[in-house]
Amino acid sequence: RRVAAPIVFVREKPLRRAVSAALALALFGFCAFIEARVVFFPSTFTTIISPFIQAGFATLASFLLWSLYFQARLKDYFVPLSVMGVLIGQASLIIGLSSIGYLAGALIITWLWYVLQLLMRFHFGNRDIIWFKQRKFLVINAVLFGFFLSILRFL
Repeated sequence: RRVAAPIVFVREKPLRRAVSAALALALFGFCAFIEARVVFFPSTFTTIISPFIQAGFATLASFLLWSLYFQARLKDYFVPLSVMGVLIGQASLIIGLSSIGYLAGALIITWLWYVLQLLMRFHFGNRDIIWFKQRKFLVINAVLFGFFLSILRFL
C-alpha cells in the first residue's frame, strides 16, 4: 500500500526495487518457459495461444508493479494495460515466428516490457523523476538493445 508521507516513500524505495527485479525475473522465467514449450512441443494451438499468455502475464506484472507506486484500480489503468498487452503480444508473436532461441526471445520480451512499463509509470506520476538520469538510462538501454539484436544473429 502506498502512503503519502515522504519518509515512507524513501523507506519503501528499496522494497519497490526488489519487487521490480523479482517481477522482471518472474516474467523472464515465464516467457522462457512459454517459448521453450513452443519450441520443444510445437503445435498450432501453442503457437497461437502463447503470445496471448505472455501478454496477459506481462500486463499482470505491470499492474502489480504500478500498484506499488499508485492507488491502482483496474478500471483506471485499463487502457494502458491494454496497450501494454497488445505491444507485448505483438513482440511475442514476432519473436515466436523468428528463429532465435527461447532464452534470447524471453530476454527481448522482458527487456521491452521493463522499459515500456517504466515509461508508462513515469507518465502516470511525474513525482521526483530526474529526466536527465532517465534519458541517459534510456539511451544506454537503446544502445545495448541494438547491440544485442545485432549480435543475436551470430549466436
